[in-house]
Amino acid sequence: MKITVKTREEAMQIAKAMLTSTAYYTDDASERAGYPIIRGNRNDEYIADLNARLEVNAGCESTNIWIDGMRDLTESQIADALEVIDDCIYKIDDNVARAVSDNTMIGLAREYLYKAYADIYEILQDRFPDTALIDKYNLTECK
Repeated sequence: MKITVKTREEAMQIAKAMLTSTAYYTDDASERAGYPIIRGNRNDEYIADLNARLEVNAGCESTNIWIDGMRDLTESQIADALEVIDDCIYKIDDNVARAVSDNTMIGLAREYLYKAYADIYEILQDRFPDTALIDKYNLTECK
């Protein structure tokens, strides 16, 4: 089954309602998968956060909830976001000691900034495939 919504929050509400048990985030499963995994108390229930969609597995049924809110973004808005992400990464790299970054949430924040690059790359590929932003921010490295 396929569902399309406008926001990630709306998608997550629907996804959690589809589970028959309480949902909780799991670091181990997320780290192994390479993307966030939210598990239900039953082994056969989980939500996989795959950027532009959530994949909900509840027992034998699998549902994709597509998040279509990015359709309204302009190339200029995406460029502004990329500039902020790029600036944050460079500030972390230039101003935070590696030992501090590796042993605090700063390192995780940096990883999430790179994940944002990958998310934006997917949006640009879909909406603006010929944009110069892909080369400017070296986004092909993030796929």
